[in-house]
Amino acid sequence: MLRVNLQAMENYGADTGDNYWKMKFGAEIIVKGTDDRPANAMALVVNHLAENYNGDMFRYYPISWEIALEETGNNVIGVIEMPVKEAVKQSVTTDTKVTTTMMETSNGETWHSKDIEVSLTACSSCGLLWDRKWQAESCEERGHVESFPQHYGGYVENDVYKPSKTYIRKSYGRA
Repeated sequence: MLRVNLQAMENYGADTGDNYWKMKFGAEIIVKGTDDRPANAMALVVNHLAENYNGDMFRYYPISWEIALEETGNNVIGVIEMPVKEAVKQSVTTDTKVTTTMMETSNGETWHSKDIEVSLTACSSCGLLWDRKWQAESCEERGHVESFPQHYGGYVENDVYKPSKTYIRKSYGRA
């Protein structure tokens, strides 16, 4: 659960068309059911604010977030729930085991490969088998292709992303 801290602003010139915004009080929104990406919760809050609170006279803006252990706070204006991703429902773990490779680090700088045994996970829509659950869960988003590139690291040059490493992820056939 995340607590998103908000800054409230009031437009004293909304009636005349001459914008004159003033910072007001702080507020909070609690986001329940968050995944491991706080940016997803922040995007949900921005959309929620736009649909329910923000207008020409008054607006809230997210300014920070923190892990929340309870739904209470100083000025909680709402509790919203992260939607359950449909993709999560679109995979089935199988009994088939394979040995695959993962990268790990012990010091944050040096990486090495490690063999691990995993159960294959099937996309419930098309039956393609993958060695990572997220690959099966996002199969539909990729158009149910049997392989796809996965980029790691990289940089942006002249507005073009250049990955430093690209792996081709391949399915293990169909269930």
